[in-house]
Amino acid sequence: MKVLLFKPWIVNVGDGFIGLGAHEIIRQALPDAKIYSSSGFSQMAANWVAAGQVANYSGPLGLGKKFEWKRRHNSGIPSKFTNISEFIDADLTVLPGCVLYPNVYEMYKPALKKLKNKGSKIVLLGVGSTSYSESTKNILSMS
Repeated sequence: MKVLLFKPWIVNVGDGFIGLGAHEIIRQALPDAKIYSSSGFSQMAANWVAAGQVANYSGPLGLGKKFEWKRRHNSGIPSKFTNISEFIDADLTVLPGCVLYPNVYEMYKPALKKLKNKGSKIVLLGVGSTSYSESTKNILSMS
């Protein structure tokens, strides 16, 4: 069995522990499975750049330049962005952590839909949000 683990991005100290814990849960539950990991950070970074949220960042590595954030939301992923998950024929896809936010889910949605259409089962492992409003509940419909 091939399992794809979408590890959460590393923006909070707990995210790394969530990814490690999810990997261990899968390993214990499916000891013969081949586990592939794909980070959510690349999706987030692509969104930041597409939305212009990273400004005043130029030159080699932006050294010596001021790094600032613009707080505005854009849920579109650049059309040329490719996720490693598109090259894995996973039987099972696991998405752990605090991912039940509309803007976060929108980043994963294209990859999850492609995986689901290829026959991968989607598992939300220990997921959460800051609220459980109707918009949060609607995420679970995978629409």
